[in-house]
Amino acid sequence: MPALMDIFDDWENKTKQEVDDARWLWAQAYADVPGFRIGSKFILRQLLTGEPTAIPGKTPHARDQLGVRMFNHYLNNTGKDFMLTLDDMKAMNTPTKSINGTGAIKTPQIDIRNKNESTVNPDFAAACGRTNISASGTEAYSGKLVWGWDNGAISSYTVKYTGMISSAMATGGLCTWTGTVEFADRFDMDPRWMWLTNHGGRTANGERRTRIGYILNLGTDFDVKSPKAKVSQGEDDLCFAFA
Repeated sequence: MPALMDIFDDWENKTKQEVDDARWLWAQAYADVPGFRIGSKFILRQLLTGEPTAIPGKTPHARDQLGVRMFNHYLNNTGKDFMLTLDDMKAMNTPTKSINGTGAIKTPQIDIRNKNESTVNPDFAAACGRTNISASGTEAYSGKLVWGWDNGAISSYTVKYTGMISSAMATGGLCTWTGTVEFADRFDMDPRWMWLTNHGGRTANGERRTRIGYILNLGTDFDVKSPKAKVSQGEDDLCFAFA
């Protein structure tokens, strides 16, 4: 049992072999000790979601009800796709107070003019310019961008968009993009084995938590999908708006 408790050390600095050895050790404990896997999952559910009762002095990792639902989906071992609702999508585009009191969710407003949270996509302005001088006054504009949602369960995810940009003349002032968006992600415990030399945007705490989740192996990874939602965004709008 003392060796099992080593899981709380600095796992982001361990080798793949050390992590895999720890994963094997926990699998043996699950097999050898009746009820140990069930008990471990119960404690993990409390830490992640605060359900059925929060552990005193511990803030649940899930920062909103979407995070709670996603962690429960993982721990229920279904492996089925997790479908976001339209309300989930709207929340992911709106500054929100988290359920555990930790403040507004990071980078909530989705800007279709960008490639990601920090990089402008020059193609948007160029397409706007072309529509203003074209005979049709419209141009197809589709693609995807990488965005962030720091709710404890989602980090970076993909926004896929398909639609048309209409000229300023057609919309009465500014060019406007109108179309559909859908969100996609993969919820998995995927250690970045080269994390020490290439962080890939993941913090030490994030890598540690991911490796601990991988070691515990108490759930099943799944894909995150969404419906196609109708949205629009003007060239001077900070984010898109749902229809």
